[in-house]
Order: sequence, then structure tokens, then C-alpha cells
Amino acid sequence: MTITIKMSNEENKPNDGVPPLTYDNDHKNVKPKRKQHEVVVVKILVIVVLVVAVVVSVVEVSVVEVVAAAAAAAVVVVVVVVVVLVVKVVVVVILIVIVVAVLVTVIVVCSGSSSSTSSSSSSSNSSSSSSSRSSKSSSSCSSSSWYVAIVLPGKSHDFELYSPFFKIIVLGCKQLISNRAFAKKGR
Repeated sequence: MTITIKMSNEENKPNDGVPPLTYDNDHKNVKPKRKQHEVVVVKILVIVVLVVAVVVSVVEVSVVEVVAAAAAAAVVVVVVVVVVLVVKVVVVVILIVIVVAVLVTVIVVCSGSSSSTSSSSSSSNSSSSSSSRSSKSSSSCSSSSWYVAIVLPGKSHDFELYSPFFKIIVLGCKQLISNRAFAKKGR
């Protein structure tokens, strides 16, 4: 004799917005996993701190510039946190690269004014004469004079409206493409 018990169809019942509980093999409540965007935000914070530390250690900066870099990093973190909540991680990574390059180009250094003088003297046998030349160059903090002064061991470069991060990215992409092309030719 077979007894059939018809259970109520619970699948069609609404759950009133309450997510169903998940159970492991021991029928214990499983804690929900940490949200993915929280993990991404933590990684972004670590990356920003490392970038600021590298820039401060490589570039000769003053205390004011360090504070400005920290403030810029805080702005980047806030922007990235907002973007992480609404877009995908790949877009965030691209945004970080662009924002860091723009910040390094625009915010780090504005010279204000700089002057340099050079003098040279020459004398002849019949009569001695001296001539001096002085040149003074000044640059204001207008929109056309933002630049980044990158000071490396033994070298100093000024990139007007140009960030070395863009150059590194472009060179890296070219090298990657050339390596792949060379590998295909080798086959």
C-alpha cells in the first residue's frame, strides 16, 4: 500500500524580500560572503598608498607637495569607491590608470617662477672688454604652464602637459605588441 502525501508548493510563495538561508553539510547557517566591491575598494586603497609612496620617494618634493599628493590620493579613493559601486572592475582599473596619470601631470608641481642668470666675459689683447649676458625665464601657474618635474638619479626632466606614466604605458604596449609579432614570425 502506497501513501502519497501532498506537500504545499512553497516554491510559488513569495519570500517577502527575505533571502533564503543557505546551509552547509552540518545544517548550520553559512555566513554571507564579503561583497566583491568591498574587496576591490580595499585593493584600490592599497594601490593608491603604494603609488603615493613611490612618487614621494622618487620625486624630490616638499612637505606641501606631499600633503597635496595625499589630498589628491584621497580624492581618487572617493571617486573610485563611487565608481566601483556602479561599474565593473575592468572599467575601474582603466579609470585608476587615467586618473593617476592626470593627477601626476596636473597637480604635483607648478613652478610659479624660476630665474637663471649666466654671465660671460671676454678680453682682447689691445683692449679689455667684458660683456655679460643674463637670461631670466619665468613661468606662471596658468593653464599652459602646468608641468611635472621628475628628478631621477643623475637626470632631470620637465614634461609639459605630459605625464611619464602615459609614456611608460605606451612603451609597454609597443613592446608587448612587438614581442607578440616577433613570436608569430618565429613560428
